[in-house]
Amino acid sequence: VVDTLGDYSIKALINTVDHLGSVRSSIKDSQSSTIRCPFTVWPGILTSHGGQDFYDISNVDGFNIPVSIRPDRGCRPTSCSANINSFCPPELSVRGSRGNTVGCKSACLAFNKPHYCCTGEFSSGPDKCKPTDYSRIFKNACPQAYSYAYDDASSIFTCATGANYAITFCPANSMSFLSSVVSPYEDV
Repeated sequence: VVDTLGDYSIKALINTVDHLGSVRSSIKDSQSSTIRCPFTVWPGILTSHGGQDFYDISNVDGFNIPVSIRPDRGCRPTSCSANINSFCPPELSVRGSRGNTVGCKSACLAFNKPHYCCTGEFSSGPDKCKPTDYSRIFKNACPQAYSYAYDDASSIFTCATGANYAITFCPANSMSFLSSVVSPYEDV
């Protein structure tokens, strides 16, 4: 359970979990030992005006694991429980050492183009930066999660300030995800 702590970020660093529950990363940059992978991001609780917390799940940087946020006080839960890795386009796919898809980059992360990243001439708002075919893949799979920078309308949730939040990685309704990516002997 996470209390309201202000503006901070937690990134899901879990890529595989072995049969004993040990976390192992299976993604490394080919140029170094630095881990580089897309992350399902939980950006935290942003306390706002009027006594409201704002919370969301974001696939703007890509996807690696399902996540859910369940606030108390009767506030609306949100989740991204689909296994986007299972249908990630090859050009966005991040492969583990055994060739399996262990993450799915966003088009922004994969191609670093202004129209995918909502930067440059596309940075002035949703009138200039529109969803792309790639962001729609993420949105169709996880309709409550951010799929691109200006995806606010269906992706941000509020609760009265002071609520507690249960953040669950690989929630129960996503357990098929684990069987598709867990390899107890995945090479790092």
